[in-house]
Amino acid sequence: MEIPFLDLKRQFEEHKNEINSVVLEVLASGWYILGKECEKFELNFKNYLVGKDEGYVVGVNSGTDALRLSLIAAGVEVNSEVITVANTAIPTISAICSVGAKPVFCEVDEKTWLMDTNKLEELITEKTRAIIPVHLYGFCADMDIINEIAQKNDLKVIEDVAQATGAVYGSRKAGTIGDYGAFSFYPSKNLGACGDGGAIFVHNREQYDKLIKLRNYGQSSKYITEIENGINSRLDEIQAAILNSRIKYIDGWNLSKAKLAQRYINKFKSLKVPVQFQISYDEVIPQYHLFVIKLLKGDRDNLMRILEKQGVQTLIHYPVPLYDQNAFKKYKKCKLEVTENLTKNILSLPLNPYMTEIEVDYIVNIIAKSLNT
Repeated sequence: MEIPFLDLKRQFEEHKNEINSVVLEVLASGWYILGKECEKFELNFKNYLVGKDEGYVVGVNSGTDALRLSLIAAGVEVNSEVITVANTAIPTISAICSVGAKPVFCEVDEKTWLMDTNKLEELITEKTRAIIPVHLYGFCADMDIINEIAQKNDLKVIEDVAQATGAVYGSRKAGTIGDYGAFSFYPSKNLGACGDGGAIFVHNREQYDKLIKLRNYGQSSKYITEIENGINSRLDEIQAAILNSRIKYIDGWNLSKAKLAQRYINKFKSLKVPVQFQISYDEVIPQYHLFVIKLLKGDRDNLMRILEKQGVQTLIHYPVPLYDQNAFKKYKKCKLEVTENLTKNILSLPLNPYMTEIEVDYIVNIIAKSLNT
């Protein structure tokens, strides 16, 4: 049996007539940047996140730029410090470094694999300006406590929601709880475009107006600029049109993935396979971007080879703590034991809305046979 890690081609085939139609409509319009499709998506996504409540969405060209522009808008400057985690994708840290700030790495919780709020406050210094909690794999960080600590210390909270579109914390969607919510629409995400794309959610008009300028060279109108550190980061019309066509499907895709994730969990438990699952906080409804297990015994690399021979593609999200990456080693202050233990033992298994329970069972049976011997 051949089971790819992701099947974007199948997703396109299912909706290709709709996608082809909206793309051709944009091409025929002759307007490809900052037009009606981007405006429509910003409103549609805002309504998806908060309904009729106040809020604003700014479309940008990637999740990385969503973080970068949020940091700039939040007043993070050269030599400022930003607290985040090390078991995340490189863009979380590259965005911090791109504005001249320094990442400070917080340990993660053993059960949730998310920012350990018990270790957070001790990392705050006079140079700290922001906290970036990462909603890893679709699970929300402990936002109540993070916001409380941030408010007490006059810090901004920028949610990294690249992997958690649609997840819920209490009564609110991820990305609408901090000061800024940075989303990615990379093709593999819960809501994916057919190329790069991103967005920022903010709560008030002042934040929105500033970000609208920042994403377009700092311009307030054509050829008139007011902000010196503006950049070119605009969600193009074709990607916006594709996202507009897909936003109505996201909850269905998330539900399908959640059911498959639960199938994985139930099957692993029934076979008593020595693996650990990511645990969510009680107030969280996660939306699985990935299904990740932590091996409690056995050789991960060998297991990956066994699965590959049986036609199953797996990946590791993420194999190296970011402070051990050559680019970021200068920011390493200490060894984070929980983080390092995770990176050595986690494995991402195939998960997409088009998988079947038979495929899930096939994968679990291979892993059980390997780890239970």
